[in-house]
Amino acid sequence: LMRLLRFQVFNELKAMVVGVFAGLRILLWAVVLLFFFIYSVGIVMLSTVGSRAGEGNRYFDSFRNLQWSMFTIFRCFTD
Repeated sequence: LMRLLRFQVFNELKAMVVGVFAGLRILLWAVVLLFFFIYSVGIVMLSTVGSRAGEGNRYFDSFRNLQWSMFTIFRCFTD
C-alpha cells in the first residue's frame, strides 16, 4: 500500500492527508486552551457566585460545584 503512494497520481492525496493531520494538531491545542479557560473561569465563578448557591435562586444553583460551573460556562460560550 505504501508503494502505491509513491506514484505521481497520489501526490494530491498525500498533501490532503498531511493537511488533515496538521489541522487536527491545531484543533487539539484549541480544545485544550478552551478547556483551561473554562476551568479557570469556572473556579472564579464558583468562588463568587457559587457561594450563594442554595438560596433559592436557580441561577446561583448552576454554580454549586466545579463541574456544574464549568458546564454552565460552556453552555454560555457555545449558545
